Amino acid sequence: MTSPAYSRATVEAIQQMVNEAGLKVEISSSDQATFLKRRQGDPANAGGLAFGAWSCACQDVDGVIFPLFRTGSIWAKYSNAKFDEAVDKARVILDKNERLKLYEQAYQVIKDDVPGLGLYQAYALYGANKKLKWQPTANEAMFVMDMSWQQ
Repeated sequence: MTSPAYSRATVEAIQQMVNEAGLKVEISSSDQATFLKRRQGDPANAGGLAFGAWSCACQDVDGVIFPLFRTGSIWAKYSNAKFDEAVDKARVILDKNERLKLYEQAYQVIKDDVPGLGLYQAYALYGANKKLKWQPTANEAMFVMDMSWQQ
């Protein structure tokens, strides 16, 4: 399941690889609004396999791991009590080392269960006029209020 918002070539390449692995999959594409509604809805209606994109400018593991895999999230179609427990504990701990240990536990659970696959990291590409005064940020945030025109 996907939408035209995502690369058709990438989706077809994934389909070919999955088919070569012995699992027959067919691409089902809908408009982005319908795709998102199905992905956010009832797991039974969300498709057995879906291709989409996720971005988190927060630069913290929680911005990816919680919404995509935590039981009850509108994006998660996965549920594992051990994962949920580790993530829930990590979210309320400020100690960096303890937090890291808990997220390592959570990642071990999803490594064993494989509820999703991170396929690639997209790079942020920018184009600008020489007269535009602007500096890209490390977290990919782009705010027009931080831009100005040079004389």
